[in-house]
Amino acid sequence: MLLSVFSFLLFIIALSSISLAEADQKLSGPSFELPTHVLSNKAIQEAVLSIRSSLNGAIRTGRSHFGRFNSSTTSFSLTAVSQLESTPIIDFHHTSNFLNVSAGSRSKVTSDTVYQISSVSKLFTVYSLFLNNGTNYWNRPVTDFIPELRQASHPPLHKSSVVDRVQWDQTTVGALASQLSGIGRDYSSGDLSSQDFPWTELGLPALPPQDIPSCGINDNQLPCSRKGKSYEELVKKEIFEPLGMKHSSPLPPIGRGIGIIPNGDAGWGREYGDEIATGGLLSSTNDLTKFGCAIFADKQLPSMETLRWMKPSSLTSSTSLFLGAPWEIVRTRSGIKTGHLIDLYTKSGSVGSYESLLILIPDYQVTLAVLAAGPDASAALRAVTETAIQTLLPSLKKAAKAESCSKLCGDYAPAGASRNSSLAITVDDGPSLLVKEWIHQGHDLIAAGQAYANATRGGKIQALRLYPTGLRTRRQAAYRVLFESIPCQYDPSVYLVFDPKAGVWGKLDQLMYGGIAVDGFVFHLNSGGDSAAVEPRVLREVYQRLEKSYVCSRVQLHKTI
Repeated sequence: MLLSVFSFLLFIIALSSISLAEADQKLSGPSFELPTHVLSNKAIQEAVLSIRSSLNGAIRTGRSHFGRFNSSTTSFSLTAVSQLESTPIIDFHHTSNFLNVSAGSRSKVTSDTVYQISSVSKLFTVYSLFLNNGTNYWNRPVTDFIPELRQASHPPLHKSSVVDRVQWDQTTVGALASQLSGIGRDYSSGDLSSQDFPWTELGLPALPPQDIPSCGINDNQLPCSRKGKSYEELVKKEIFEPLGMKHSSPLPPIGRGIGIIPNGDAGWGREYGDEIATGGLLSSTNDLTKFGCAIFADKQLPSMETLRWMKPSSLTSSTSLFLGAPWEIVRTRSGIKTGHLIDLYTKSGSVGSYESLLILIPDYQVTLAVLAAGPDASAALRAVTETAIQTLLPSLKKAAKAESCSKLCGDYAPAGASRNSSLAITVDDGPSLLVKEWIHQGHDLIAAGQAYANATRGGKIQALRLYPTGLRTRRQAAYRVLFESIPCQYDPSVYLVFDPKAGVWGKLDQLMYGGIAVDGFVFHLNSGGDSAAVEPRVLREVYQRLEKSYVCSRVQLHKTI
């Protein structure tokens, strides 16, 4: 029965595999080459000026398009860096007028100023697990490593209840890392009974002393030391030092004048004990962007392990938020409200007067770190983040589009003018490079593709688009062609549960000719990384890039960017 249902779903997807010519009809991942000269791109430069202007206005007035915050009492830092360039795209900092200098606060915020990053610490915990063969333990229950929890999983019969106890023997290491294992979020550290507030006067019952947790809130609790290295030693020796993260460390901080401390009790000197691994690290925007760039560059983890890690582990009730280990994956669009889908791999944190957010954008290999401290830290972080991401994302697409077209767009033809073959690659308002014309030995191959679609009821071909596969060497870059089409009898006014756009991923390698995929293209690159030729592999022939097309591609680019 299960097989027949699965076969039916495959049949439905097959009927819909020729997808709509819309923004979502693309392959997941980068649409263009990664931009390698972001800082010199005009669109990026204009975006940075706009972000600075907006943030300065918010600091001056206390108002932003994304809410109000008191800039006189709240400090913040914003740093954005491309993995392919060492100089930040933007490095913007604001210092509050009210700092606890007597407690050791710095008097001026920079990219090296240290903040509490709270739950962003979880990223380093999971990362350190992967550095120590964590994939071998990922699907094993935590009771394999903490045997004491077995007894908690199987209490005496009269106390046994799935309502009252955690089923530790069914909770895996990976489930814990992915945030949705089913256990309570903050067992004792968030217990209301430990807070100085008159809860009983508001109607809650008085608690006997034995019901008030004493663990998790004891400032004198010693850090947990496992067999071998302590957690503090692990992150220091295996992450912070190798990656040059000189301003990152576990709480409590060592020394004065390194971090930002708002007025009042900000919890700066708190000892986190066993909770260091979940929320007790300190860092700066400079260090956090170094960490993001290291992930993109596969500096410590094999690329395949990074790819497996940067995937959703669970859905939420929102179509724009998925959960990873411990990623919070936000799905937006390249133009924010328009364009194709873009996934932001983020991790947020909040504790006391501190707010933190790390954002990785895999499609462009750009990392943003936003940190805030003060009474309005949450509002400030939201305003800074939204201002930056909503301005920067569309500009990154423009930069990637411009650089890709400069490197790859143009007219191509095989050696020998008598061959009557040509290929034209350009850009338009669509999500990727466009194959505008494709003639081989006098035959229009786009028209031939349409004839085949007509014969097989494949719909109307709207465009042929090229997408990078990520497979490349210094002299070759592999691409795939995606046929954007409108299915036969498609009626856009009729809502479909089985979205025709969803079958795009299954179209690759669908058509073969002599064992070679019809959609396979390989660009042959010169020493500067520009295309010298393109090889539509199914034709077993190489098309040379015509010299005049280098100039023509730039003219066409200015018309579309």
